[in-house]
Amino acid sequence: MEFDKKGIALGSTVEDLKSRKRFITDFYANWIIANPTKHIYNNSLKSFIEVKFLSIQETASKDGHTV
Repeated sequence: MEFDKKGIALGSTVEDLKSRKRFITDFYANWIIANPTKHIYNNSLKSFIEVKFLSIQETASKDGHTV
């Protein structure tokens, strides 16, 4: 399994796809612990926005299956 400098799997094997999905899920899990309100500042809107669980799941599913 080949990884980039951040530790994200680069290949397209089943193991690589699972590894990327796990990386994304772990990233968001740690982010939610650090940001329990799930708000992030949006520079374009000049306001805080809420990151929804659904968008986290979509990101993990879609990005976990792309190279």
